[in-house]
Amino acid sequence: MNKSLLKEIVLEQDRDRRGIETGIPRSALSIALRHVDVPHAVIISGIRRSGKSTLLNQIIANLYKNGVYYLNFEDERLVDFNVEDFNYLYEVFLELHGDKKPFFLDEVQNVPRWELFVRRMQGKGCKFFITGSNASLLSKELGAKLTGRSVAVELFPFSFAEFLDFKGFKLTKNSLLLTSERAAIKKHFSEYLKHGGMPEYLKYQDTTLLKRVYEDILYRDIVARYGIKQVKPLRELGLYLLSNIGGTFSYNNLKKVLGLGIIDSDNGIF
Repeated sequence: MNKSLLKEIVLEQDRDRRGIETGIPRSALSIALRHVDVPHAVIISGIRRSGKSTLLNQIIANLYKNGVYYLNFEDERLVDFNVEDFNYLYEVFLELHGDKKPFFLDEVQNVPRWELFVRRMQGKGCKFFITGSNASLLSKELGAKLTGRSVAVELFPFSFAEFLDFKGFKLTKNSLLLTSERAAIKKHFSEYLKHGGMPEYLKYQDTTLLKRVYEDILYRDIVARYGIKQVKPLRELGLYLLSNIGGTFSYNNLKKVLGLGIIDSDNGIF
């Protein structure tokens, strides 16, 4: 990896990150802040576009106003970045920011064997905050990657309380006792049931954003990870489940409804 290119990317991302609004405080923020003083890496996982990068910014704004080591690995210029390049990255951080200690690595799952660098730097006393969107950072796999050296913080789309905060509605202990406020809460809840809690969609009201998230999960996080060759049955299965939320299903029931072959819970569709 070209060191001068790395320096350019770090500077650009740091500038862009500073220009992004931190948004409403997420409920997961208080959970993440509890783990600041322990040496373990804080790994923030969750569905795509649920606000993980924003949560990182909120942590920085609360604790590290003097600067951090930050890099988002979804930058297309980092497509060839590999574990050996982390040392160059560390040199760039030192040259640009001095000895800061806290690392914020966004979407780090894009780099194979990233945990080797994290473990080495943890041995030097460095603190890590890490995010990941896809199945490679499921909680059950954390132990294998950072054996006993990480704590997990799972981020979800907005809860109803966060939705109210996003809408500028301040919920108090007397809100349900006042007719006007109770009516407003019911109205907001109907909107929440209709639109959900994906932050970016709520901000822009563009349904293509939701479609993109769904397709990324289906094709990048499921199909690509598990090497699924028969994509059409999986797509139909996803559509059926989304259209029947709240229903109870069995493997045989899904096989009959969709006209599929054998569905095996361990090995997939045949």
